[in-house]
Amino acid sequence: MAAQIPWKSDNRRNIGFLKAYADRCETIIAIDDDNYPKAQWPFLAGHAVTGAQVTLPTAVGHENWFNLCSMMDVNLPVLGGGQTVYPRGFPYRKRDLRCAQTSDASSSGKVAINVGLWSGDPDVDAATRLVTRCEARENFTTSYLLAPGTLMPINTQNTALIRDAIPAYYYVKMGHPVGGMKLDRFGDIFSGYFVQKCVQAAGHRIRIGSPVVDHRRSPHNLYKDMWNELAGMVVIDDMLSLLETPLSAAPDYTSATLELAERLERWSADQSGFLWDSALKDYFSNVAANMRLWTQACALLR
Repeated sequence: MAAQIPWKSDNRRNIGFLKAYADRCETIIAIDDDNYPKAQWPFLAGHAVTGAQVTLPTAVGHENWFNLCSMMDVNLPVLGGGQTVYPRGFPYRKRDLRCAQTSDASSSGKVAINVGLWSGDPDVDAATRLVTRCEARENFTTSYLLAPGTLMPINTQNTALIRDAIPAYYYVKMGHPVGGMKLDRFGDIFSGYFVQKCVQAAGHRIRIGSPVVDHRRSPHNLYKDMWNELAGMVVIDDMLSLLETPLSAAPDYTSATLELAERLERWSADQSGFLWDSALKDYFSNVAANMRLWTQACALLR
């Protein structure tokens, strides 16, 4: 296990997740070190909805994809205007203004994941940031439940989960060399997609909106970020068939994770084309193996 949670990497947050799981914390919150709670959006109180049964309007999106950034006022100074941006990890093939659609029709369910927004510096990919230099502030008066079967990127900037979901929340190890680049800055994106598929399989819901944090982004070299993100951008678009195919209804998150790991392994073995050499296939086979190992670690701490 130690080799799969390397020193000096964002993957070390897995240790925190396991420790919180072992301590039987009912709600586990991930927040990045450059995000700050805002006085008008109580942080702990906002995430306290995690685990509760709620009834809220529904974020429906378009073709099973919802754009979280549509809940923000986005300033695009370089372009002199514009309508929206999309969060880091949103597939380019699915970007459509209709992904902002919401419905006043209410839906109900148990909140397994609460996804809070971030104002200031939105979590977009480096390509978007280089072109737009975007800034954002929240623009919503109510939170939403994500429609069943609808997907969106979930990062670790301001996200809470129920304890039961942790066996599905392995933070994927980054750093794999691919195509002269390095697959990086997508560990939270992969883990966010994987856990939400397991949430859907368990029949639970994802709430999006409050609390909002202020993202005061630490200094980054955007060209280096883009170099590190490009492989992930390609893989996410290639992964659509896997992400958009529902898992079987599951009695618990461990069962859902094990089914997803098997599907991930089969999917990666079948890939071909740009970037898909044997090493990248082996990488995702290793991710699947680590997901299985993660469920075993959680079982020992249960």
